[in-house]
Amino acid sequence: MGKMENGRYAGKAQHMTREGTILDGKYELLKQIGQGGMSVVYLAMDVRLNKQWAVKEIKKGNKQDTEILLRSLKTEAEVLKKVDHPVLPRIVDIIHCDNTIFVVMDYIEGRTLEEVLKSEGAQPQRQVIDWAKDLCSALNYLHSMDPPVIYRDMKPSNIMLKPDGRVKLIDFGTAKVMDRESTADTVALGTRGYAAPEQFGDVQGRGIHKTDARTDIYSLGISLYYVLTGNPPGEPPYAVKSIREWNPMLSGGLDKIIKKCTMPAPEDRYQNCMELMYALDHYEELDDAFRRSCFKKMKSFLLFAGLTVISAVTALGGYIGSERERRQDYEYLMNDAYAHTVRGEYEQAANIYAKAITEIDGSRNTAYLELMRLYINYIGDAEEGLNRVTYYIDQGYKHIDRDQQLLFRVAIGYFDVLKDYKSSAYYFNLVDVREYPEAAYYSAIALAMGELDTDYSSLSDNLLQFEKLNDNMTISAGRLMNYKLLCIIYARIMQQMDGAAKKLIQAADKGIRALEEYDDDSIKAEYYTVYHQYLALAYEQLGKLQKGQDEETAEKYYKKALECCDFVLGMTSVGEGRTLDRITDLALREAKYCQKAEIYEAMGEYEEACKVYEKAEREYGKNSISLYIGHLKLLCNMQEKKTTDVELWDFDVLYGLYAEAEEVPDIERDYRWRQLTQRLAPLLERREAE
Repeated sequence: MGKMENGRYAGKAQHMTREGTILDGKYELLKQIGQGGMSVVYLAMDVRLNKQWAVKEIKKGNKQDTEILLRSLKTEAEVLKKVDHPVLPRIVDIIHCDNTIFVVMDYIEGRTLEEVLKSEGAQPQRQVIDWAKDLCSALNYLHSMDPPVIYRDMKPSNIMLKPDGRVKLIDFGTAKVMDRESTADTVALGTRGYAAPEQFGDVQGRGIHKTDARTDIYSLGISLYYVLTGNPPGEPPYAVKSIREWNPMLSGGLDKIIKKCTMPAPEDRYQNCMELMYALDHYEELDDAFRRSCFKKMKSFLLFAGLTVISAVTALGGYIGSERERRQDYEYLMNDAYAHTVRGEYEQAANIYAKAITEIDGSRNTAYLELMRLYINYIGDAEEGLNRVTYYIDQGYKHIDRDQQLLFRVAIGYFDVLKDYKSSAYYFNLVDVREYPEAAYYSAIALAMGELDTDYSSLSDNLLQFEKLNDNMTISAGRLMNYKLLCIIYARIMQQMDGAAKKLIQAADKGIRALEEYDDDSIKAEYYTVYHQYLALAYEQLGKLQKGQDEETAEKYYKKALECCDFVLGMTSVGEGRTLDRITDLALREAKYCQKAEIYEAMGEYEEACKVYEKAEREYGKNSISLYIGHLKLLCNMQEKKTTDVELWDFDVLYGLYAEAEEVPDIERDYRWRQLTQRLAPLLERREAE
């Protein structure tokens, strides 16, 4: 992938495909934004989603370097199409066109760390540590894949710094899927100075050893060295000095971490990214000055208590050692559980999270949060997941009932997923509003939602305050979820509270605007769909309110509702897995078909309503009770407009659909079907008598 300058991929101007070309009917090439040695990168617009992508173009040829690039491109595509991590880009499409391949991938706005270093010099230690943790998390994700993926080209020019201050790893052309049976790599790949010794061997490339996770740890250590000191790796033998020689103010603990990462022999480095992550989390504890301070405090205390220096050393060493071992065991279990989740082994993952809680450290919230997420997102049993977590909270196990983040997430789970507002309000009331101010509004809203006799004036005030609070939050997944919750609440009370439909539209519009600035594409399709789902309901409600009073305005609202239904139908799919720009939601898709037909009926466009049902029935087959009931009800209403005498209805028009509907499994149990058959009873009885 090309490098970027101020959101543009840097490179010479050389157009290989005409700007304005639309690929695969979806991606319009806007302009060239970069060029590599054998490829050109364009900024492209997805004409369906109004989203920007980067498109890498490469023409097939017979030259050896072209074939190498093609293999590199194929490797990059194969790796990135499988990943789902916030620090890793994704490839969303690969288009073959004559002798050209186009690869559609994330467009990452920002600058490379190489460019940042050249313009600004060494970066602040605290910031670098945060970047290091993010990169370490990404590498650990790659190494945990089955089979593991080794990146092999970590360096500042392959790390993008986005406008929000977070980093993203790019250019997977040299990544490789790890062959556990192999003992060596066949080709020397990587960048001199950043590549680990085993990637190149001697100056002729002989003696190349097998690359593994420790290879990436070496390159990450060298990259951190450069970013902290502003001094790029030197010439052979590529010696790495102490970072404190360049800047004595840098942490001695961080210096030790970088030295261990960059040891020549792989066995002397951190053996996996979880070990490195732990070290980064506790870099201060590795600092000699910090250790001396701890020792001094412990010594003074123990002397004051009448104990010997030997006892102090033993106690301090034993405490630090056991605590470190416990944390390492905990992180190992978290990583192991995640690996089982990736492989679809959910029961094993759940058992590992439970083991971390009961046998290692029940005071940390990570295992509880991941256990809950596992049940909600993967197993599909939110109630069981919440019950397992609240069991520990309600017992006050290891004081986890004081963990504010966990309490808030549990309360949200009851509110948003289970719609159990009573339980939701209970756990929101346990949350300290100084840490989560929105908990107070959630609690009030949950109580109102759980009551039959709701004070809508008070509820409206709470919703307004909650919305104002949310408007002032930074754009995040939490803010997007809050707009979604506002939509859900207003949709539920549209019939009871004046102005609820317009307030729903306002909340959904704010959510859509926030989405346009949100950086994580993995949830955009879901939230765009959700907001338009509720917009369709709100516009239909406004149309109903205007019908009979202002037909022109009613039609305007109905048309907006139809547009939103079409948007949702365009974003959902049947029989396909979730992708970056589409989601699989059969029930929602079915509901929007029904709503669309009902809107056409309300507008008096009966033929259009019939066409909607017919299209949906072809798509679903005889698997949708709602579609057949809605369609037959529509035909009945059309007959009723001609005459209210059921016996005079056109039986031939009705019976074909009636007979098809009878073949839908379990339709006879549906109360709506029983109502329809009662409505048709006079006609059915007359026909039977004939």
